[in-house]
Amino acid sequence: GALDVAAGEALWGAAGPAELEDCTGVLVRELADLANCPAASARHSALHALLGLALSRSPGAACVQEVAEDRPCVLILGHAGGELEDLRPQLEFYWSRGFGTISTIPCFFPRALRRDQEVRLSRELKNALGSSCGDGHGIACEGGLGKGVLLHLCGPLAAAWLLPRWRSSAAAFEGLPAPEDCVSAFIWEGGPLLDAPAAARVASLLSAEAARRRAGAEAGAEAGAARSSNARLSSEEMLKMQRDLQARFSSDAFQDRLDDLEQAHEKGSARFLAERNALFLEAQIPILKKYGFEPSQKGVLDMLKAGAQWSSNPDFCRMRDRLNDLLGLSFEGSAESARRLEAARRELTVALQGRRQQDKPAGSGSGDNGANCSEGREDSYARLAARCLRSLLARYAPEVDIESFMQEHCDSRLLQDELHSLLDSFEGEGIDSDCHHDAATAGAAAVAALSSRVSGLLLCSEQDEVVPLGDVERFAALVHAHCRGAGEVVVNGTVAAAHGRLWQTDRDACARAATRLLRRGASAAEGPVGRRGPDR
Repeated sequence: GALDVAAGEALWGAAGPAELEDCTGVLVRELADLANCPAASARHSALHALLGLALSRSPGAACVQEVAEDRPCVLILGHAGGELEDLRPQLEFYWSRGFGTISTIPCFFPRALRRDQEVRLSRELKNALGSSCGDGHGIACEGGLGKGVLLHLCGPLAAAWLLPRWRSSAAAFEGLPAPEDCVSAFIWEGGPLLDAPAAARVASLLSAEAARRRAGAEAGAEAGAARSSNARLSSEEMLKMQRDLQARFSSDAFQDRLDDLEQAHEKGSARFLAERNALFLEAQIPILKKYGFEPSQKGVLDMLKAGAQWSSNPDFCRMRDRLNDLLGLSFEGSAESARRLEAARRELTVALQGRRQQDKPAGSGSGDNGANCSEGREDSYARLAARCLRSLLARYAPEVDIESFMQEHCDSRLLQDELHSLLDSFEGEGIDSDCHHDAATAGAAAVAALSSRVSGLLLCSEQDEVVPLGDVERFAALVHAHCRGAGEVVVNGTVAAAHGRLWQTDRDACARAATRLLRRGASAAEGPVGRRGPDR
């Protein structure tokens, strides 16, 4: 923990890319020296930090290009151990088709940079979705997506890094619709790692989730009928509804229209109030429908009555104040507003620290994870970790004898344990308690769940030395068995390339496969799941 904090402070203080590169180099060399310390705990911590930096070669960096609500957008998560420049072929493909792009390399270490990266990604996704948050999805035309965000994952770790925490509305993603509500399609290249035992765990998660959805649908129908008779909302339902309203009211499109009204009409005038109420209702209607209220002003009044019982709940009151701020209905002074915001930040920090202490599993990173996975899958994780670590040392510590260092400090079991420890350092947020130790399983299950609603493409290669082609095909078969719905998942293994080099090796073949995905409507899939072969 102390090393994580120290590394975060060192990298956080960097003034720009050049200084960040220098700070990273100094940190890597110091950690390489620490790995030779006689104390076992120091060696363990040094290797953990080195591997974290190796997976996060562009720590916390993100690149945004022309993201706007009125154009399709893609979120690209690059390969672990890669750099933003490695994504140039994918970015140029999307730019040529009119996409705005959000691209980054997932940051696993240090935690401070990882959390900052999550916050920035969430903010850019909200900007891209705007008022279309949760309003449907699907590929509208050849040129790109109609509504929502295309998710482009690179490598087996990207899904584990993002989706479990996004789905759970972890602190950074609060107010952002769930992936199922705003992802329009997905591409997963070079992933997932999914042997038979892992596939069984993913299938178990999907079955449990399907059961929860059925139970939720039944409960929702009953709750909707009850609300029509002015029944009471639970505090959890009310807070979730407030978060959904916050996502809509905070969108740039809504705020711009509200500003236009204030410029066009005198505040307090009958014309202003009428048009403002119409704007409010337009934004509220999808939320009213979602929670079983009548999509009208009467439904708004019923919703307010249902929430009145929680006026003594501090979480409800805090969110109510935020909504009023967004709607321009708050009349507090700037000093009071700043005081309340600072108090909320302090409270959030304390809550997160407490949750980390409560949720941290005993023996995290001890190697128990490996006992639950087959040797083949764990060898793949070890190869990925070793590959990233070699690259990091070669770049920042050329004076280190890499082969000797790897032989002395980095046996396969140790590497796979440290990699799992980094994945599981997300404090379990969003990960089912029955498989808390396996964030990769939760990530794969999250992608599979998307497949029940949108189309997807699995780009892979028989020459991939990290992710076996059989794992990708096993995932596609699992999706076909458990996630039948509007979407369709196609496997394309025609490009012969090493791990992480699909687009660099054969950009044209990858572009053709991706273009076919863009051309497919969400309900017009192309060929059976698991199909392989050349593009036609």
